Amino acid sequence: MKIVIKSSVIFFFLLLNNCKYFSHIIISVDERKLIEGEWVSVQDSAYSLNISASQIIEYYNQEQQDIFKYEILNYSCDTAYMKSGEEKVSFFKKYKENDSYIFCYEILGLTKEYLSLQYTVNAKRILFRREPVK
Repeated sequence: MKIVIKSSVIFFFLLLNNCKYFSHIIISVDERKLIEGEWVSVQDSAYSLNISASQIIEYYNQEQQDIFKYEILNYSCDTAYMKSGEEKVSFFKKYKENDSYIFCYEILGLTKEYLSLQYTVNAKRILFRREPVK
């Protein structure tokens, strides 16, 4: 119950600060650098990402779990996840260089403080908060 209330407060805060959390967005070329940085999951603070210009390093409890390449696309990276008006949506494609399996996420929101993704396979939403630069 406490987690649901906390999440609701965060979502309301994001809406007040013009984060397009519930709407589809297009990430411009200029905004793509905004995704780089340290991100911590709001739902599970043990899960974090370090996103650079060329890769993502995933951590759990501060231990490195995996390394992926990524791309930001203005079309779906999941052929089973098509939407009307898709030209207004950006996607986050996570993959390994020599592996055919990809992870595809719709980008629901991106600000200096928050990154919101929805996994296209099961519609699970993940909200990240940017970690301050140390």
